[in-house]
Formats: sequence, C-alpha cells, structure tokens
Amino acid sequence: MAKDWRRFLPRFRRTARRTVRNPQKLAAMVSGALRKAEAHQSKLEVVWQDLQTMLRLVRAFVAGDYRKVSFRTLVAIVAGVAYFLSPFDAIVDVVPVLGLLDDVAVLGFVVSEVRAELHAFRQWETQHRTQELEAVVRTPALNAVN
Repeated sequence: MAKDWRRFLPRFRRTARRTVRNPQKLAAMVSGALRKAEAHQSKLEVVWQDLQTMLRLVRAFVAGDYRKVSFRTLVAIVAGVAYFLSPFDAIVDVVPVLGLLDDVAVLGFVVSEVRAELHAFRQWETQHRTQELEAVVRTPALNAVN
C-alpha cells in the first residue's frame, strides 16, 4: 500500500507549492480539512492530534502570526492535507473501512517528516498563550475592577 500513495505525492507537492503562496486557498483548505477531520475523527485517532497541530500551524501562518516555519515544511503539510482532502487518492475515500487508511498513512508520513517543526510550533503556541494571558492580567480596566 505504501507504494500506492507515494506515487501520488509528487502531484500533491506541486499543488501544495502553488497553494502555499495563496492565503485564500490555504485558509479554504484548512476549513475543508477541519470539516472532513471532524466527520471522521474516530478513524483518524492515530493522527488526530498531529493533524490538528498541522492545521493550527497553517492557520497561524496565514494569519501572519507564525512565520518560523520553513517553506519545505509548509509544502509537506499542505501536500498531506491536499491528499487527505482528495477523494481520488490511492484508496477512494468512499470505500468502507479502508477509505481513510491511506490518508492516515500519508498524514503519519508527513508528521514524521515535520515532527521537529510541529514541536517548535507547539512550544510557540504555549508561549504565545501565556503572553496573551499575562497581557490580559495587566490590562488597566481589569485591574480597576479589583
């Protein structure tokens, strides 16, 4: 099965290179992936957390909040998400049980390729949230109430 999905990857990487340069397409892709992922959450359990992280990373990149990601990593993530969204991949998604198996394999492969940058993004998210909370606590209007 690995050889089946790997032959599709070059096409998805080409699509990803174009998509990474188009914020509107990236945002639409993230929205579509979130909808599909939520509809199939139980079948995606193995890659669920990492898929969510990849989608948050792309969303933060589109918003301009996070730019510490390499072009190579963005292309890999977007190619994996494009594969996940495609109904015409190695195993057609409408095939019961097996339909998402190749998607999980591809997403798992992408995660293994970009694991270090996903970890860095998670650390950034944690730090970013902490800074936002500290800013709220230091807000004068909030302190006046106390």
